[in-house]
Amino acid sequence: MAPLPGDGSRRRGWDRVRRGDDGQRAGAARDRRRRLPVRHGRPRRPRGGTLRSRLAAGVGRIRRPPSRSVDRPGPDLGRLRRPDGHPGRSGAGGPPGGVPGGGLRPGRPGRLRGGVGGCPARRRPPTRSGLRVGGYRAPSPPGRPSQTSRRGLRSTVDRPADPVTGAVPPGTFRDLLADVGPVAERFTTAGHRLYLVGGLVRDRLLGGDRTPDHDLTTDATPDRIRELVADVADAVWLQGERFGTIGVRVGDTTMEVTTHRAEAYTSDSRKPVVRFTTVLADDLARRDFTVNAMAVDVVDEVLHDPFGGRFDLADRILRTPLDPVESFSDDPLRMLRAARFLARYDLTAADGLVEAARSLVDRMGIVSVERIRDELFRLLSVEDPSRGFGLLEAMGVLPTVLPEVAALDNRSWSRVVSEVAAAPSDPVVRLAVLARATGGAETVSGWVGSLRLSGRDAAAVRLLVEGAERLSGLVGSPDDVTVRRLTASCGDRLEDVVAFAGLVGDLSDEASDALAGVVGRLRADGELDDMGPALDGATVMERLGLGPGPEVGEVLAWLVELRIVEGRLPVDEVERRMVDRWGR
Repeated sequence: MAPLPGDGSRRRGWDRVRRGDDGQRAGAARDRRRRLPVRHGRPRRPRGGTLRSRLAAGVGRIRRPPSRSVDRPGPDLGRLRRPDGHPGRSGAGGPPGGVPGGGLRPGRPGRLRGGVGGCPARRRPPTRSGLRVGGYRAPSPPGRPSQTSRRGLRSTVDRPADPVTGAVPPGTFRDLLADVGPVAERFTTAGHRLYLVGGLVRDRLLGGDRTPDHDLTTDATPDRIRELVADVADAVWLQGERFGTIGVRVGDTTMEVTTHRAEAYTSDSRKPVVRFTTVLADDLARRDFTVNAMAVDVVDEVLHDPFGGRFDLADRILRTPLDPVESFSDDPLRMLRAARFLARYDLTAADGLVEAARSLVDRMGIVSVERIRDELFRLLSVEDPSRGFGLLEAMGVLPTVLPEVAALDNRSWSRVVSEVAAAPSDPVVRLAVLARATGGAETVSGWVGSLRLSGRDAAAVRLLVEGAERLSGLVGSPDDVTVRRLTASCGDRLEDVVAFAGLVGDLSDEASDALAGVVGRLRADGELDDMGPALDGATVMERLGLGPGPEVGEVLAWLVELRIVEGRLPVDEVERRMVDRWGR
């Protein structure tokens, strides 16, 4: 019997929450990634302030609001798996203990970080919700002899002597270079340069796990790339060739090789204008943020970092390679992407980044809905996306992406952000949390158009939301009919719905325990197996002398209701009752 939240295995209540039938969480690989080291020794902040007032970019770390009061039933977080894999806190009152770095803690207001060059941070004009955006600490100058930060803490990333090209610790990229070795040899022999680039370099410098895909950039043209890999590749993909990208698989290694390019969006186009170049710096300049604008030569393992990405990794700064106005104007989706990187890597928005985004919010209109949806799903897959949502609000992007969420009052905003952070790192589950707080199934229907949600995702979100709504009025021990009706509507995801209802506060602990008892008894008796009609359509037409038509559907719906109200009945008894009710 599958465990139901409320029994002795309640911590596993979210193990089966999934996007579909495969039972695997999309964020499993992400959960294994190593988090950035946490800086210690930060001065304590005075207590006070609301959660929403601390969610702007650069305003410290986000803290968990105090637990629910004892007089208001709420979900027992000890019954849910937290995104970091640890059980939540149970009991009411008092601050949570043992919260790992990067988690949420109670009631501390944010503070402005240090300003440029050691000067105090400038006070920013308030955002729509009264938030002030923090300043930033400038990166250390090239060749700085000390490798400690301004706070006296050693940097998480060693600083090279030269910010443009510098050696990395020997062996840092050795396994990655070996993976691309067969392809790299062809390019080198032909006189072309080839570089590992982007997130692969960033994560390896941070000590992250090896990523399955390898992104490379080269001065060779797309036609030339195709020629060079033809003899060594086990498979080649050409879907992205017009954008300069050739997909290649060699053995178990998948890679994308892209010609150096410089691209920009025109004022009214959703597609970039691609221009190829032979200059690596031009290619790195067109990337979204400095921490992604680094490349490693596959021959000598030299790191090319013309925009100080390593410095920004060490100082936890989110900065664009070019002026943020130019960078965001070229690809407005970078404003949404900034929220994901800020939340995932615990970064602080650089000076001018938020202001630039606020001035370019209207440019989001040239970005396709599908790209916005995909980037939103990536943000929702971050372990704790709270600070990312705060940045979206500070930049003025949130009303464009999720206007229903942006319209919440401060109290509702604080609650929903906490619930999103406590939910599994599954974008569908977290979308359901947002939908439950902003209109339920009606909101989901709107997202089908505004976010182009797939039918599968929309159905999964709607199932959780509507199931939680059914459970919201449950008090005490439910009767058998109620449980059978709930099972008929939720199918094999009943446990998921119950766990979700507890998360969003629609089901109290007492009601959940009582429901678990009834479900366990009915499952043991086989009462929850096959909640469909006892007879199929062909049998209905034969016994009642009906032809195909809507009346057959009405009879089948009546049989389902009979199954829910009366439970399992012998087939002969079902046929007798059907003939008595529908026979002519």
